[in-house]
Parts: sequence; C-alpha cells; structure tokens
Amino acid sequence: MDKRPVGPPSKYTDATLVLATEYLDKYREGSTKLPTIEELIDVLDITWETMSQWTKPDGKYFKPELSETIKKIKNLQKYRLQHLGLSKDYNASMPIILLKANHGMIETSRQEITGKDGKDLPTPILQVGTDVDEE
Repeated sequence: MDKRPVGPPSKYTDATLVLATEYLDKYREGSTKLPTIEELIDVLDITWETMSQWTKPDGKYFKPELSETIKKIKNLQKYRLQHLGLSKDYNASMPIILLKANHGMIETSRQEITGKDGKDLPTPILQVGTDVDEE
C-alpha cells in the first residue's frame, strides 16, 4: 500500500534552494550590507518555524542543501560584522552586540596576579601525611 503524505504540501521546492542561493550571492557580490536569516525567510515567504524545521539536522523535514546555505549566510554575516566593528566609519557597539548574540563570541579579559613589585607569589609549602591532632 502506498503511503500518502499527511498535511498540506511542503513549500520547499527546487526553487527554494535557488532563491536562497541567489540571496547569498547578492550579498557576496559587491554589497556591504549584512545578509540575515530573517530577510531570507521573508524572500522565501515562509515562517521562522518552517525555516527551523528545514534546517534542524535531526528533524523530519531537514533539507541539507538549505542548511549549508544558511551556514554560509551566517559565516558571511560574521565576517562582515567583524570588519564593520574594526572600521572607523561605524560605531562598533552594534556589531559587537550582534556577534555576541548570533555568533557565540564573548569578551574575555586576562588577569595576571603577582606578588609585590611584580615578583612571583610565594609557593605555599604543604606537609603531606602529617596528622594535625598528634600529641
């Protein structure tokens, strides 16, 4: 017996991948603007939930080619944000916020703890194997 699909037909077609690839190419070629997943969702005329289903690796509706295109869009976005943040033409605050929120980047600081006049801290001497309560 043939299995019939349940629910409405998927909006994913060969044209979906073509549109997503064209979207990425538009931003690669001469544009300095940031590509966004939200804009691609609008171009494809789908919802965030649909995009999530199509790009979730262990999901029932996973589309590997589209997922790879999304990864490339995120990579281009990260690259552009880093360069915008380094540019003196833009305020670096927004790229920093977006890199933290969307690309897992964090600020770090390094502390070096030293003794007096920058010398090494004294190494504590521990006695091992002695009982403090010995009489």
